[in-house]
Amino acid sequence: MSSCNASLILNLKVKDDALPSESDNLVKQVFGGRVISKLRCCNWKHISDTYEPSVDLSLEIDDANSLSTALESFTKVERIEDEEMKFTCDQCKEKASLDKQLMLDQIPPIFELG
Repeated sequence: MSSCNASLILNLKVKDDALPSESDNLVKQVFGGRVISKLRCCNWKHISDTYEPSVDLSLEIDDANSLSTALESFTKVERIEDEEMKFTCDQCKEKASLDKQLMLDQIPPIFELG
């Protein structure tokens, strides 16, 4: 076996998640953005923000007649009042309904529609 083949085999044995691939980094650089998930306690209005990296958005397009409408639907405030979905607020320490909203925090350099 040539040294090139041996090197290739050794490189293939490295776990995929051990080192980010160049193409993965390129995808994040070109298409990567960040979404904020805002949770607001309906009792005391305490807000909790979670920032999540994103390379895609799942937009509901069935009832949307334009991209603007789909983005408005994606970012609209959703009231969660289901007893099973209530959470304990970090601030007031009570079980509470919550308002949830997703927002675009960082928009990627290229936003592809597919």
